[in-house]
Amino acid sequence: MNGTHANRKKRAATLNAVALNLLVLKLFVLVSYLFCMGLELLGGILLKLETIFLNGFLFACKSLKACEVEALFDTEVVDGGAKERPSA
Repeated sequence: MNGTHANRKKRAATLNAVALNLLVLKLFVLVSYLFCMGLELLGGILLKLETIFLNGFLFACKSLKACEVEALFDTEVVDGGAKERPSA
């Protein structure tokens, strides 16, 4: 009877270890997911701020000549708009 009791204890300990490993894995997946969602949210905020900053910068620097804008943003000003320069 002692052998059966020892086997049950061993099996219960193994099941507890497996359950703990699964819990740790679930927590890791949850933390990774939340981290990625946070990065995505931060990226979206930074993207919004970038356009606000660039628009404000361009409106504040109305005295810039077209060639200065081209040099600043590595673009070519055409018909009041801007397009990227073709890479050589």
